[in-house]
Amino acid sequence: MDRPVTTLMAAGAMMTMLLKTANSGTAAKETSRLAFEPDHIVPSELVGPLASSVGEWLHSGQAPDNTTDIIKKLFWGAVDSLIAGQSSDRRISSFDLILSYLKSAATKLENRLQEPLLRLNKDLKILASFGDRTITELFERHPKSFSRVMTIFFLRETCAELLEFSHPLLKEEDYLAAAILFAARDGWLNLPLELRDFPGLREAVSHRMAAMAHRMAETGLRLGTPPPRPKPLIELFDLSRHKWNKNQREAALFLARDCKWPCIQTIITLGKGKYKMEIDGKGTHIFMEGETAALATEVDTKQFLFHLSRQRFTNKQEQKARTLLKL
Repeated sequence: MDRPVTTLMAAGAMMTMLLKTANSGTAAKETSRLAFEPDHIVPSELVGPLASSVGEWLHSGQAPDNTTDIIKKLFWGAVDSLIAGQSSDRRISSFDLILSYLKSAATKLENRLQEPLLRLNKDLKILASFGDRTITELFERHPKSFSRVMTIFFLRETCAELLEFSHPLLKEEDYLAAAILFAARDGWLNLPLELRDFPGLREAVSHRMAAMAHRMAETGLRLGTPPPRPKPLIELFDLSRHKWNKNQREAALFLARDCKWPCIQTIITLGKGKYKMEIDGKGTHIFMEGETAALATEVDTKQFLFHLSRQRFTNKQEQKARTLLKL
């Protein structure tokens, strides 16, 4: 496959993976938007130095060359090495491509940076041969984001596997960078259908890949306004207005019930007056005259967003929630 084609496939997969990880938190939400809107401004301190250049990469199709951040250069160099390897006539495993890249990159670094990179390379080589170190041991031995991302790359083989992976030592910025690296390995067409089957995703990705192809070829052709980017659920449950509307409340109740999250609460509002209360073996009973409509079921928004950030939804759940949100 030609380099331009593999670059476009990687771009499509990056958009998809960053959308799929967008519910993880504010950084993930902003990075997902950046993947579809490369000109969107996101502070690098929010998303981390590695993922912050995804907009620049998606605009040009190559590693940023105007940065003095060595780790950022290393990361995007690794992304490009995976894409270049897929364009080669020689069939080389993604693991071997990364090992070869890290070994070569280390020779161009100062001595103080060479040692940790070569140590990482050695551990990854052992890991590729079914090393016996635990994940926690590896993360503790290599605490930097770049090293952890490379370690995850050798622990899981596909984008689908990455989405199921979690670890208490893994930070949000690590996960975002890993999503980008895995996307470069898998490419758009190799993603499972269940990952690509997202409302509005195909149209949004196809248009942006085509526009990217024209930019890379410098044809000067503009394809017009792209289709709206797909928005992750975390963005659709935005609390900037302080309160959810009716559709958001119903969708939140559905997800909380279907996922069995402990964030639903019942509120009983009693007017002024005296009430009779009895306690028996069945519980507490409050008696009042006439009928009442003072019973309400609500979702604790803070707890809901916490569980939302850790849940991987099925396509059925995602579709149902979006239907309730009237999207």
